[in-house]
Amino acid sequence: ELFPDAKFIHIVRNPYALFPSAIHMRKQIFTENGLCYPDFSQIEEDFFKTYELLFDRLEEDIPLLAPNQYHEVKYEDFEQDIPGELRKIYDHFEMPGWSDLEPALMSKMKDLKEYKKNKFREMDPSLKRKIYEGCRRTFERYDYPAEMEVPALTS
Repeated sequence: ELFPDAKFIHIVRNPYALFPSAIHMRKQIFTENGLCYPDFSQIEEDFFKTYELLFDRLEEDIPLLAPNQYHEVKYEDFEQDIPGELRKIYDHFEMPGWSDLEPALMSKMKDLKEYKKNKFREMDPSLKRKIYEGCRRTFERYDYPAEMEVPALTS
């Protein structure tokens, strides 16, 4: 209602990669910006609650948007081809200025070649199970592999 012509870009990421990154980010932000040392005992549960709420809200709100107001991109696709995915976003939203942006972007891309993402230790199977269960809708909707045996749920 406030911004009826707003455009939304949803970047979705494999939950197995998203989870450790999000937990790391939360710990950094809460530690650096808190008035006292934060209690992280519920950080995983808080992540899953927030994730569910965001996914619920996304499912409620996407149908309210016109097709030219919403675009999804997988993080993995974006990471592999930043210029190509940005071009798709510009085309989808019929935004002007790509020809001006592209040379500056390509120049900046040279600087990003040295960038190294955080690396996290291998997950134990129980954490993978927890992530799969907590983010099941993302795995299913975006065809991310479970990467493990996922037994059928019984009633």
